[in-house]
Amino acid sequence: MIYALYAIKLWKATNASVDIARFNAFPGFVLLLQAASKEAALTSKKDAQILNQLGAIIIEAALTSMAADVDLRKNPDLLRVIAQLESLVAAQDIDPRSAPVIGGLFDKLGRDAK
Repeated sequence: MIYALYAIKLWKATNASVDIARFNAFPGFVLLLQAASKEAALTSKKDAQILNQLGAIIIEAALTSMAADVDLRKNPDLLRVIAQLESLVAAQDIDPRSAPVIGGLFDKLGRDAK
């Protein structure tokens, strides 16, 4: 019985470690993609543009995935931060919901906050 309890704790810790590793790997990948984009800009604007678009798509997918797991009713601080981001984008005369990369995030989180 004790072995089973410790096995379950170890399994949960392993899953948490995998999640942490995945979350740490993502920013590193995005930084490498950004560096490749800057390097490509020196030789080919078209390659740099493709790499920038790829980075935007990957970040949008990550933000959408993150938003799917967020329960704003349990995390009012995050809701406050998102409202600040929305205000920052709106202050630039950009509709936050139509902004590239982050528009879908504001849409999803706006629906869930109600």
